[in-house]
Amino acid sequence: MPASKHIILVVHGGRAARPDFRHMVSWVRDRGHLVDVRVTFERGDAAALARRAAAEGPDVIAAVGGDGTLNEVVNGLDGYDTPLGVVPLGTANDFARQAGIPPDADHAMD
Repeated sequence: MPASKHIILVVHGGRAARPDFRHMVSWVRDRGHLVDVRVTFERGDAAALARRAAAEGPDVIAAVGGDGTLNEVVNGLDGYDTPLGVVPLGTANDFARQAGIPPDADHAMD
């Protein structure tokens, strides 16, 4: 089994209750990883959550939502050397589509 990772998910508040997201979190935890979920409430939250999360030194921070959530998380990580993950659960997901990231939450996380 690969080494356990500390993964922080910064998730758009409107996506946090989705069954596919909840399944993904369980799926990753079942594989022995520490998963912290940070939920946004309003504009600007994702950047602030990502900034605070990066200071904790996780193995990866993943933006869970659409292009707006991803944009904020990227801005929050500015100045940190923290790997970024993308789980595209937004409306358009233009970045994820262009980058070839699967639209299915489990496959994107894998």
